[in-house]
Formats: sequence, structure tokens, C-alpha cells
Amino acid sequence: MTCMKFESSSACSKNESQMESENEVEDDDMIVGNIERAFVPVLTNESSRPVRYLGNSSRTKRRKKAVLKDTVRGTKPLTEYWTLTPMFTEAGAEVDVDNENDADLDDGSDEDEGTEWTIADISLAVENLKKINRKPNGKNNAAHVREAALLGFLRLLQIGKTKKAASSFISNEAGRGVYFSRSIRTWARTFMKDGSLPQSKQGKHAKRSSFLQDEDYIIILQQYLRANKFNVEIATLTKHTNEEILPELGYTPCPKISERTMMRWLQSLNISYRKVAKVIYIDGHEREDVIEYRQKFLARLDEVDARMPVFLAKNDNFEKNQDDVIWPAANIQPLLLVTHYESTFAVNDGLKRLWIADGEQPLRKKGQGRSIHVSDFLCPISGRLALDQEKKEQFPTLPEQAYVIMHPGIQHDGWW
Repeated sequence: MTCMKFESSSACSKNESQMESENEVEDDDMIVGNIERAFVPVLTNESSRPVRYLGNSSRTKRRKKAVLKDTVRGTKPLTEYWTLTPMFTEAGAEVDVDNENDADLDDGSDEDEGTEWTIADISLAVENLKKINRKPNGKNNAAHVREAALLGFLRLLQIGKTKKAASSFISNEAGRGVYFSRSIRTWARTFMKDGSLPQSKQGKHAKRSSFLQDEDYIIILQQYLRANKFNVEIATLTKHTNEEILPELGYTPCPKISERTMMRWLQSLNISYRKVAKVIYIDGHEREDVIEYRQKFLARLDEVDARMPVFLAKNDNFEKNQDDVIWPAANIQPLLLVTHYESTFAVNDGLKRLWIADGEQPLRKKGQGRSIHVSDFLCPISGRLALDQEKKEQFPTLPEQAYVIMHPGIQHDGWW
């Protein structure tokens, strides 16, 4: 600032300090005004309807007052049942008749000791809170109000307001009371400590129980669904639940379940009503329990691998000679790996590839024809698991072969 020639240096410095203080006051007023305007869209949610109904409308007050008048009509006043104690002693000191503290006054006593924050800490918290407040996806209105209140509280601390004064100002602007003011200070302590905000638990507590919490009912329901796979009808299942399952479990008097409730139950069990369509078949090989079992099986197989014989393949006709086998040491009991194998053969089976002259094709039937299903066990010593002549004579009651043959079809052996 440049001073005029006729002004003294002391007067110049006095004017400069006065202007700086006025600028600081203007900055404070501007910040406070911004906070007041910031709460308007948050609290109203761009609507005239309040964020939370406080029960303080004029119509509600008149209705409650009329109810109270009807209730006390014809009754005696409370002053007739005891002698009034003077509110002031002879010395003029006020007496606390109820011997209670005024809990509605926010004295700031809930603040923890040692929670003094520097301007740098507050500025860093403001920047971090701005980043969180920019992500509205998945947030409810209560979360926006909480973040806006905390952001305004920290900004007031930046300009020198006390915690109590700042929280009270924000609470008043939000249309709340003492509890909200104390909550702001609690949120601030948590956010300054670990950078997190408490999540609202509104609507996250079950107010009623469900039959899906009954393990016995879940077991019976799942058995019914497996027995009627792809043939489940909501009306039939609801009737079966109301007339058989629930009475069997001892629910008396037996409640009635609606079809709409049954639909929600099936959806909670990952069973949905959708159109039948061709989808990708998933065999379950990549399920977590299957992978865990496979890893344990392979580890167990590695442990017993030293006890298994090693076959030296000298030809490809699968004939095994004792000279081609390396057995484990004599003091180790050998183990043979027997595997299960299934095959299906059809009457019209044929080779997929042939040596065919140009312009010619073999004439084959369209269908596969009757089929035969063979389930057998394979042994590395004897091929198919079966008893030799010596074992047959030694164990005459045992079957000679381990295989099982069936003819699939409705008119034959059915289906496996």
C-alpha cells in the first residue's frame, strides 16, 4: 500500500492493520455464507420435502394439543398432590428441584482430551473429505448430510472457530439439535484419526424373523426342490408348505405363506423364474470345493506313488509281462491304481474317418440306434478288473467280472 505524503508512518500502519482485519472478517463471513448455501441442496435434496420429518408441523402440533386436552379433561392438576418448593432460596440462589443436569445443553464435555489439531491436519482432512464427497454412487441422503456437515465443521475450524461453536452452527443450519452437534465432533475425531466415517445402520436391522432362518425348513424345502427339479410350481409349493411342511415342523397355529413370499424365498436361494434357453454347460470342475478336493487327492497320490509299480512300455498292444514291471522294494506293500471307466456303444456306431474314393460316400442310418452302457474298472496288471481261473476256484461266490451293463431307454433299463 502506498501512503500519501502528508500521512505519518504510524497512521499508515494503523490503516493497513485495520484493512487486513476487515478483509479477514469478510473472508470469515464469506465462508460461513458458503456453508449456509451448501446445506440448502443437500438437506432439501432438490425437493421441498424435508430430509427427515421431525413431527413439528403446525397441523401435528394442533392435533397433539387437542389429544392432550381431551386426556386431562376432568382431572386434578398436579399441584394439588404436594406442596410447592420455592425455586429460589433466601439468598436468591436457584435450586435444582429435580436434581438433574440439563442434558439438552451442549457444553462440549464430550470432547476427548488430546484432540488438538493443527491447521495443516485440518487442511489435509478437508482435501480428503472433498475426494470422498465427490463420489455419490451408492450413497443415501444421510451419507451426503453427514459428509457435508463434517466438511463445513472442518472449514469453520480453519478460520478459527472452536469445535463447540462450529458444530453448533452446523447443527442449527441443518435443522438439527444438540445430539447432531455432538455427533459431528465424534465423526470429526474418527475421521482425523483413521480417515473413515461411520456408516449409517438405518434400515439394516431385521425387525422380524423368517422361516428361512429355520434350518429344518430349509432342509425340507431343498429336498422338495431336488425331487421336483425343473417341475416346481409356485402354487403347488406354497400349498405343500402351508399344509404339510409347516404343520410337520410344529408351527401351531400354522401361519399361511403367500405365493409372493414363496417367490422371494426361492430368489434368496438363487432360484429364479426365467425362460428356458440354451446356455453354457458348467460341469463344476472349477468350484472351490472341487478344486480343494483335487489338490488333496493329488497330494495323497504323490505320497503313495512310491508304492506303485512302474510299467516299462515296450509295445502298444497293452500286454503286460512281469519282466516289464519294476516293483517297489520287498519290504514295501505294493499298491495298484484301479480306475473307473464308462463307455456307451450304439448299434450304428462307425468310424468317423475312412479312405473314400472321390464322389463316393457310405450310406449310413440317420440315428444311432439302440445303445449299450458299460461301467467297468481298469487294472494296470490285468486290464479290465476280473478274476483269473485260479481266483475263480478260490472265491467261487465272487462275480467273475466287475463290469455292469445296462441298456438305456424307457422300454429297457431306464436311465442312470
